[in-house]
Amino acid sequence: MFYFTLYDDPEIKGYSSWVKNKIIHKAVNLSRKEHPLNLQKRLAILIGAVFLPAATLYYFFDFDIALSWTVALTMILGIKLNSLETPYIKPYLTEAKAQVIQKT
Repeated sequence: MFYFTLYDDPEIKGYSSWVKNKIIHKAVNLSRKEHPLNLQKRLAILIGAVFLPAATLYYFFDFDIALSWTVALTMILGIKLNSLETPYIKPYLTEAKAQVIQKT
């Protein structure tokens, strides 16, 4: 996942990248219990922003352009949607950090 701003959070600044990944993953899991993903909305955005334009590009141009469009837009869309989700995850960092540190 692309939670770039969480890696620079002062609360987990001194930990290794391996521990940061575990803390962030745990925080995401905790936040998803209260704020589940709207899969229908994400699928509609994926179809509308990625696959329909890719199909149009494939029809008018070539497979290479359609494939490039699909890969690039899927990555950009993942980064954008995760950055919008970050404020919901931030409050769970403390609890996730305590759980991860307690296990290790």
